[in-house]
Amino acid sequence: MDTQGTFISNCVYDFLAGKHRILNWNTVGVVAIRNEFQYTVVDVEFMNKNFHRNLSINDDFHITMATLNYNGVLMASQAEEKNEDAYEEDLPGEDEIVDEMFKRRKNSNIHFKPFNEWKDVKEWSYELKNGESAECLAAGSGWNAVLTNYNYLRIFSNNGVQKDLICQAHPIVTMAGYENFLAIVYHSGPAFNGYQPMRLKVFNMATRDNRVLFDSDCAVTPTSELKWFGFSEEG
Repeated sequence: MDTQGTFISNCVYDFLAGKHRILNWNTVGVVAIRNEFQYTVVDVEFMNKNFHRNLSINDDFHITMATLNYNGVLMASQAEEKNEDAYEEDLPGEDEIVDEMFKRRKNSNIHFKPFNEWKDVKEWSYELKNGESAECLAAGSGWNAVLTNYNYLRIFSNNGVQKDLICQAHPIVTMAGYENFLAIVYHSGPAFNGYQPMRLKVFNMATRDNRVLFDSDCAVTPTSELKWFGFSEEG
């Protein structure tokens, strides 16, 4: 049995409902990607219509993942794989004009849209470079976490300021956020005889050093995989 890869809970990876694909859903709402003829749109539909009107956001960066809470919706795209076999003459020369937006789309991009823009919090985006690519997202009270393929946990405020950069020693399977708590599940060792050793770690994001509150084994039945992970409405 191979080691389980990274996934996002409540993300429908292999189901296409016509032109739509669900990126994330919870008690706040549903985030779906809608494919049109020449463009794609991210639709945010809220469970409580009195909380906020439904949103349609232009997909400028080929969004592949999302998470949302009552503060806003956090989205990210993944970096395109580079063709190492491409010849130098196939690459654009220095004298050629290359569209900056086209170049940025090849990198991984993080985008956050707050639901209440009357406050000081505004919409923002962040570009990951040098082959770094987003793999998992989580959001809490005033913070947003992005896991990348470099095993980095990039922590952003709702204003788009990167507050912390945490490097994990083991591959992360998934993560979830609730208020001041960030919980991650990670591999503590290689898969053996159908068993995947995993551990659960909980950070307190309200502290300056993101103090670890809990770090213990995560029980998974042999020959099985973790399919869902998250907090209840009460935490």
